[in-house]
Amino acid sequence: MKNSKYKELFQQAGYELENVNSELSKPKNNEVKYDACVSSRRALYFLVNIIYQFYGEKNNEELNDHPTLDEMVKYCADYNEKIRFLDFHEVYCRKRDVLDENALFCCDEVSKIEACSEVADKLKGIVIEVVWDGKYPQS
Repeated sequence: MKNSKYKELFQQAGYELENVNSELSKPKNNEVKYDACVSSRRALYFLVNIIYQFYGEKNNEELNDHPTLDEMVKYCADYNEKIRFLDFHEVYCRKRDVLDENALFCCDEVSKIEACSEVADKLKGIVIEVVWDGKYPQS
């Protein structure tokens, strides 16, 4: 994966986090829209995927083409202690009352989505540190 692909995923994660922050900044009634949960999970997936691909390339390892978030987190934690110590507990909360068995399980609790957003913010810093040696390239 080239540096431009990392930047693209990083920008997509940023867009998703903007959606989450916009939703969370609305008056709180202890529930948020489905979109906020989905956006926070997408942001996490994009950010972990950057690190996953980076370590795979760096170590010349063949990676799963369609890894789950859990698979990528476990893989990345083997190479990065900061990821190992991130608390992904709330990320896996996923509410179980869905209308369609193919639907993405999500939660609608503000505190849980805030926790996912906080993990994503920490991951952003780790991505910048790992992939770009602490300084995100502007161009």
